[in-house]
Amino acid sequence: MRLWDVRSGICRAILLHLPEGWVAFAPDGRYKYGGDIAGNFWHAINLCRFEVGELDDYFPDLRMADDEPFLQLSAPATSRPRVFISHADPDKFTIRQLIADLKSHGLDAWIDEQDLDVGDSIADGLNQALTTCDHFLIALSPAAVESVWVKRELNTILAFKQKVYPVIIEDCEIPPLLRDIVHADLRGENRDAELQRLVKALSR
Repeated sequence: MRLWDVRSGICRAILLHLPEGWVAFAPDGRYKYGGDIAGNFWHAINLCRFEVGELDDYFPDLRMADDEPFLQLSAPATSRPRVFISHADPDKFTIRQLIADLKSHGLDAWIDEQDLDVGDSIADGLNQALTTCDHFLIALSPAAVESVWVKRELNTILAFKQKVYPVIIEDCEIPPLLRDIVHADLRGENRDAELQRLVKALSR
């Protein structure tokens, strides 16, 4: 996946989606990764193959530090925090209700069906959202866990923003990359209280 600046037409980064992780490349050749990429990613120089980390002593600036932001992303000029919601198509009805709840608490939300017009590029629209939103929420359900597109969005969010807010909307298995992140549970009778926790986190 390529991340473009839709205003300048410049490619800002390339994300390589792997079965258990991701690798992101900057235009200057630097990179960083997350998850388990063993056996799926190497450096190659001529006919020699090097595992991740083998070249760190020779090229110390090649691999970016874990706490170093991959991109300096700018938010739009607005006083309302903007939330990107990654979700699966079968969950549209639930997501529309969530958007209404967030807007009632002073938050703006971005999803493809509301923010893209007929003829727009989905990839360009998502790239723009990823570079202008303040917060990134992933709605978890059986459909979302199985969605290739949601997985790609999650990897992109983790690679470039490094913070994601998991929200459980249906019973499902939590993806490994999200299991150590505190989530909001909007499934049951505590939905209102959990929504308030989520709004508080997104309003910081």
